[in-house]
Amino acid sequence: MFGICVLPSSLPTTSKDPGITNEIVCGLIESMQIKSVRVWMHLPYVLQRAPTSNTLSFKRDIVEDYHAYFSALASAGVENILVMNHQYLYPVEAGPITYNGVIPDPDSQTREYVAFLELFRDCYAMLAEEFPEVDLWEPNNEPDHPSGTTIVKNGYVQGGGSANTPYLYSLEEVARITADQCYYANLGIKSADPANKLVMPGLVFGYDRDTYFIEMLYEQIESGALPTRTGEGRNGALRADIDPDHYFDVLNWHPYANVAPGDAWLQENIAMYRIAAAHGDGDKPLFLSEFGWSDEFDTSLQENIADWYPEAFDLLRENLPTLESVFCFRMFNWTTAGSGVKPREKSFGLFTSPAEAGGILPKPAAIALFRYFNGKDADISVLYRYRAA
Repeated sequence: MFGICVLPSSLPTTSKDPGITNEIVCGLIESMQIKSVRVWMHLPYVLQRAPTSNTLSFKRDIVEDYHAYFSALASAGVENILVMNHQYLYPVEAGPITYNGVIPDPDSQTREYVAFLELFRDCYAMLAEEFPEVDLWEPNNEPDHPSGTTIVKNGYVQGGGSANTPYLYSLEEVARITADQCYYANLGIKSADPANKLVMPGLVFGYDRDTYFIEMLYEQIESGALPTRTGEGRNGALRADIDPDHYFDVLNWHPYANVAPGDAWLQENIAMYRIAAAHGDGDKPLFLSEFGWSDEFDTSLQENIADWYPEAFDLLRENLPTLESVFCFRMFNWTTAGSGVKPREKSFGLFTSPAEAGGILPKPAAIALFRYFNGKDADISVLYRYRAA
């Protein structure tokens, strides 16, 4: 049940402070008795496409860094390693792309779209073959977010503001594309090992439309028009697949509460689970692949969050019967972020950053979670093992 989102500083992604090593991450994971870890591994981090063909190859140095991290996690007692991606490689058919979350238009560019999906499948087949230590794969992140950053049309540019509006897909189109992504990624991971599991991309929470989106996702699967394949129109002459088991094995959303976890928050979780159950998925495992609070460096709010985490875990465990893992976002503060990053994004950590005064110290939430999972009398001194000398 106890999970965390964390990467050491040596691996790609910019949203972390320097000085976070495999040893520090895994030492705290072992001390906290965390059993599930979510890892960012965007496709362009570890794979590259040949200049003039769709031949793929690995970026071997970075791949070996990920292997070392996964090995260290396993040695620290981690049982679930969940790998998430929301950036893409593009087939030669797609031509120039303006942003790394672009998806070729499914209707006006069917050939380019299917070529994209087939390359997506091939990426996941290669990853699953290369990383047998991983059996949980999440092929996108918050595709239904209102800002629309992981499924957008070509022409979208980072930081474009309102000028990006023409390059956003409708929510129905996002649901269709998400289903296609899941289907093709699932084909890829299971070609390497049928025991691999495809995790539904973590859906957003609290925008008064999330239950609608998960319903739309099932409607797309059950429409008889998917998966999109080579041929005229959306499905060509090939058979549709309306079985959600062929799209994902694990349910997933991100139940950020923002305030104390009250009844409205709980009922939204229950509503999302009931929609999945109504479509025959009530027995599937459920992950919450991001969950937590930002304290914005407010010590009084930190104390509140320390109370809220155990309350939320109790409510979730009592009301979501297939809940397996909750991944706290995240292990460390991100204090070296640029001036354009809001304090909210910098202060989700359960621990302070090595860049902060005092070094790595547990915040009240870390102590509360440690005691929740390890007993109220558990020795918290192990949480201070990386404090500054």
